[in-house]
Amino acid sequence: MIEPLETGQSDRIEALLKENQRLLVDNNKFLRQMRRTAILSSVFRLVWVLFFLVSLAYLYFAYIQPNLQDIKTDLNIMREMTPTSDSLRQLYELIKAKEVSS
Repeated sequence: MIEPLETGQSDRIEALLKENQRLLVDNNKFLRQMRRTAILSSVFRLVWVLFFLVSLAYLYFAYIQPNLQDIKTDLNIMREMTPTSDSLRQLYELIKAKEVSS
């Protein structure tokens, strides 16, 4: 059989229940704030990534693509100016022959 609570115990239990209710409300506010912060963080991260990708696309279409043919032409000219291994070998043989004759 359960004994009836004394007046002091029921007051203490009531105070503990009120404190528990206050903590639950505070905890709920804190959790909602954390969720809101996480959602905003995700949205701003998505906006930042989209901004970065759009910037890269803009730079490509505004600066690189219009000049792509010029860049290819310049690279081909540089490739033609670069000595081949045969011409380097001939240059080496010529330098070696001059050193031997000296």
